Amino acid sequence: MNTSDSQYAHETITNHYTTLLQALCDLAEAYYRLGRLEDASHVLSTGMPFLEGSEVAPHDVVKVLLSSGKILVARNFQLLSDYELTLPTLVRAKELAESITDERSVADALELLGEATYYKKLWTNEGAYETALAYFQQALERREMLADYRGMSESWFFIGIIAERQQQPDQALDSYAKALQIAEHYGYKLEKAETLRHIAGIALERNELEKAEQYFAESLALREESRFKIGLPYALLAVGNVSVVKGDLAQALAQYEEAYRLAEEMQLVVVLIFSLLSIGELRKEQGDIPQARASFEKAHAAAEARAFQFALAASTAQLEELERLSAN
Repeated sequence: MNTSDSQYAHETITNHYTTLLQALCDLAEAYYRLGRLEDASHVLSTGMPFLEGSEVAPHDVVKVLLSSGKILVARNFQLLSDYELTLPTLVRAKELAESITDERSVADALELLGEATYYKKLWTNEGAYETALAYFQQALERREMLADYRGMSESWFFIGIIAERQQQPDQALDSYAKALQIAEHYGYKLEKAETLRHIAGIALERNELEKAEQYFAESLALREESRFKIGLPYALLAVGNVSVVKGDLAQALAQYEEAYRLAEEMQLVVVLIFSLLSIGELRKEQGDIPQARASFEKAHAAAEARAFQFALAASTAQLEELERLSAN
């Protein structure tokens, strides 16, 4: 085989790998949106051995690593798992993207590093929100230079989340406003949905019930319209919280139970636990102590199985309160 034939064969194989690995990433994204995180992980794991091949283009390696990082971050958030794999995968993606001057992928890696750091701090209290914020700010700076508007909306949203966690709601709202403006201008439905939900959460805390109800409902509708199933349980819990404040406990219970049903179907343990806690609190409010206790006990068992300290403390406190109520 002469040199030109060999080069042609190499390019052909590289192109086939590009097609194959893009298909795996697309399939993983579809599973992710359906809340099928195990399937998404399995699909991407089948592609990992190919990344060592000499015919695989570096930008395709980066693409798979970023897709894997995204699913790992989702598993950190939704399943409390895979913390030990997430940062190494994303650091590898970032370093390779830097070596081939792929600025968009560098920005995406920084964003995901921020999310991974944020969720670990949120659920395990390890790390610092300031570290996550630095990643988001670096990602935003690059995305602004690239005119990556979807990415800019995403980065502003997470910068707002950090401000919210740091008890700075007005600063959070400023960041959310920037994220929302971009999302609305360019029609980014999921970015808009996420931002609206957090703006609504602050509104509910400030007793701005009409605004909270409107934004929570719109956020849920956008997720349904986008067929973003993995995001529905949290959206349903949010609208259920508004129903509780309005005094419509029957409606709230239906919304909480639908959140629980979806979480159980998708095996999303974190939101499943929060759904059980919400159902338990509502049952307690209704005076149905046996049903409340059953929900809190299920939440406690799930939290204990995952060593989810935040939820363990919450469910334990609720069960202890029920004991006091039963004793009176």
